[in-house]
Amino acid sequence: MKELSKYKMGEFWNKLLSAVAMAIVVAVTPGAIISPFITGLAKHSAFWETILNASNLSMYIVPVAAGVLAAGEFGFNRIEKASVALASLVGSGAVAFDKGSWVLVGMGDLINTILVIAVAIVAVFLTRDFVGSFS
Repeated sequence: MKELSKYKMGEFWNKLLSAVAMAIVVAVTPGAIISPFITGLAKHSAFWETILNASNLSMYIVPVAAGVLAAGEFGFNRIEKASVALASLVGSGAVAFDKGSWVLVGMGDLINTILVIAVAIVAVFLTRDFVGSFS
C-alpha cells in the first residue's frame, strides 16, 4: 500500500492514460499503414491476404498492450504485468465465452479497459505483500 500512496491521483491517471494512448498507437498503426496498400493484392494472393489479416489482427491486442504498458509504468514485474494484461483483456469485452470457448469479438470498450486496468493496478499494489513468491 505504501507504494501506491506515493502516486498522486493525477500522476496515477497520467501514467495509465499515457500507456493506453501508446497501446492504441502501437496496435492500430500496422493496420492503418499496411491495409490500404495491400487490400487490392490480398484479393488475388493468399500470401498478401495473410499479411492483411495479420496486420488487421493487431488492433485486437489493444487491451493486452494497454495492460502491459500501464503495468510497466508502475514498475511491475512480469507476473504482475501479465495479470494486469489478462484482466484488461477479459474486462474490456474484447473476448466472450461462447459455447465452451473464448472468442475474440472486437477491440473491446476503451472505458472498460481503462477502468479495469486501474482496478487491477490497485489490486496488485494491495496484494503484492501477500504473494511474495510471485516476485
